[in-house]
Amino acid sequence: MSRSNPVGVTLIRRAHPGDEEALGAIRRSSILGLSAPRVPADEAERWVGGAGAARIARAIREHSVWVAVQETAIGWIEVDQNRVTALYVAPEFSRRGVGSGLLCMAETSIQRAGHATARLLGSRNALDFYLHRGYLRSGPALSDGSHPMTKHFTRRRSPAARYLGFLRQALSSAKEQTSPG
Repeated sequence: MSRSNPVGVTLIRRAHPGDEEALGAIRRSSILGLSAPRVPADEAERWVGGAGAARIARAIREHSVWVAVQETAIGWIEVDQNRVTALYVAPEFSRRGVGSGLLCMAETSIQRAGHATARLLGSRNALDFYLHRGYLRSGPALSDGSHPMTKHFTRRRSPAARYLGFLRQALSSAKEQTSPG
């Protein structure tokens, strides 16, 4: 067993064929476990049915997909050029920095590919998450309730560098809290 960092993510790696089932299970549990109360249950069930293993397999083949792993997969993100097209975290690992770490990985990839902006559709349950990470609404809500969002990058520190700074600060705080004194 490996030691994990303060947010519990041991590794973020590229997805590979064979991950489809695990990623599909994370997607399903994330939608059903985290979308309430902003998304009605019947709508969440329809959302879950919108993408299966074949869609995830195609994403792994055709786009950049990263998986957060702590012994098993706990979250994943998909990027198509400058668009974040999927971000899901298992409910038991939500609000622990997993989604933020994956999003930073995606933003760094988008910037390194030469894009000045990242785009996504923020679901109603994830809108605050993206707003707190610098995304702005870039159009009216769509019929499914999602919001087009954009983040403009500057030449300051990359998202990954900012995230590493966050981890250093969290680790330092954790050490201070556990230090005798």
